[in-house]
Amino acid sequence: MKKNIIVSSVLLVSLIVMHSCAKKQPPAKFSCFPEKPMPGDTITVRFDPDGTGLAAAASIEAVAYIYAKGQPKAESLILQKIENLWSGAVETKKEDRGIILKFLSGRTVENNQKKGYIILLNDQNGNPAAGAEAG
Repeated sequence: MKKNIIVSSVLLVSLIVMHSCAKKQPPAKFSCFPEKPMPGDTITVRFDPDGTGLAAAASIEAVAYIYAKGQPKAESLILQKIENLWSGAVETKKEDRGIILKFLSGRTVENNQKKGYIILLNDQNGNPAAGAEAG
């Protein structure tokens, strides 16, 4: 019994030390609401330019490439600064399957190392809608 208490104590102390030494994750540069949007939703996007070439930008806009069947359509979004984040909204249609965004100010572009910032649209069960991952 004494051995179990010692082992439990050592394990508990180890977990506390590991947690306190764990590297903290930086806040997300990009997020959307709802977190699992569906086709037809209006999606609010938020972008934190800290650590990017857009950190000191006086204004930022986004280009949303909305895809469904056929060619994606590009839509320009005007973003508003709220504290340290830039926020805007994009409307989707029932036939849309996903969105890829890039952010820009003048000639400076932030595109997540040419991967874009991706929003997959989801079905009623919260899974990527058919064709969402094809964009």
